[in-house]
Amino acid sequence: MDEGINVEDAVFDFLLSYRTMPFKGGISPSEMMHGRQMKCQVVAILTGPQEHFTSISWFKQNQSVWVPNHGKNTRWLKGEVIKPHRNMLYLVKTEDGQTFRHRNQLKPRYSFGEYTD
Repeated sequence: MDEGINVEDAVFDFLLSYRTMPFKGGISPSEMMHGRQMKCQVVAILTGPQEHFTSISWFKQNQSVWVPNHGKNTRWLKGEVIKPHRNMLYLVKTEDGQTFRHRNQLKPRYSFGEYTD
């Protein structure tokens, strides 16, 4: 055994590699037991780098939207997207002024004849 590794670390490394290495069928023992892969460095090495997708802006500049009106009488305010900000935030103009909102807090607002498929 290597002198730099104690017995506990060697056993841990062995068990981790045994539990995460796929058998001939392509499934590891931990995946058979839990139905999913363990999150560990071995899985990351075997699968390689993952593709990262950039998100596409959902709303365009000057698009009409509904903005939630937190704690007020009306639930939604009419708003207009001034510009996208960062990845998922938008600067929105409402009758109460300008505010930043996450894209999951905005709904598109259509007027008659504006909606297109």
